[in-house]
Amino acid sequence: MQPAFVTNYGGPGRLKYVKADITLMVVGLEAQQIVEQQLALVRNTIVLILSRQNENNVVTSAGQERIRQQLLQGLHEAFTREVGVPLIEEVLFTNFIYQN
Repeated sequence: MQPAFVTNYGGPGRLKYVKADITLMVVGLEAQQIVEQQLALVRNTIVLILSRQNENNVVTSAGQERIRQQLLQGLHEAFTREVGVPLIEEVLFTNFIYQN
């Protein structure tokens, strides 16, 4: 997905940023077309989930895997609510950079 996702994360205090390049895997052309039509929903869901993260999730590989799983679950819920099926098979990070 382009452009990359850039958002602040963590709670109050010093601003911290995360930049993530994300690829979504779907099965079939129809699913791809529906996802492309719902890009605003996808981007909103991803930004909200990334911005809720704590520092431990962002800076550790285990935490980044938790974020990936949260993104997959959040997108499943959003697509099930909007179109009746989850559609997204996998969420992949192709780049993940953070600044504390």
